[in-house]
Amino acid sequence: MHQTIRPFAVLAVLTLGALPARAGDSPWFARAKFGQADVDAAFGEPVFGRRVDDEDGTAAVELGYRFGPHLAIQAGYHDLGEYEGLELPCPLAQPCPDLDEIPFRLSTVELTGVSLSLVPRLPLGERFSLFGTIGVIDWNADIVADTGGDTIDSFDGQDLLAGVGLGYDLPSGLGFQLELEGFELDAVALTAGVGWRF
Repeated sequence: MHQTIRPFAVLAVLTLGALPARAGDSPWFARAKFGQADVDAAFGEPVFGRRVDDEDGTAAVELGYRFGPHLAIQAGYHDLGEYEGLELPCPLAQPCPDLDEIPFRLSTVELTGVSLSLVPRLPLGERFSLFGTIGVIDWNADIVADTGGDTIDSFDGQDLLAGVGLGYDLPSGLGFQLELEGFELDAVALTAGVGWRF
């Protein structure tokens, strides 16, 4: 498993830290979340594509607008991690072999995406809430050679995303979230997030 800390994730923390100490009346909110993603997907044609079946760290930053206590809309940038890619054909009906058992890696798949989602929310008392996400993600997969680090191919697409989570909001505007998201491109992410309503 290849773990990385991306510059945008550091920027997200700095941005949230620079927000004012008190929440205003604006319905806008921002949040950053970090966790683990599991990707089992094929990119490209059966002969020249790449197949990944692995886990890596993931992070995202999101900006949203609440229409009221029960509905919001948000846009996000997702870094779904870097994965060792095995050149196809790898039997699509079976798991790929453990890449640690072969003498070399063929490439690395770097997976990112931009999303737009509706966020229905069900308050549970004054602080807790259940929320969901339903939307689309415009993803990009860059295939990077292990030798030289050059991008040798790139794939993109648009897929559905859906998620469910639990939130806890403080009166100051600071909030915390635990969320499970699934992406139609065969990726699942479990994240913990911190947000600010300003």
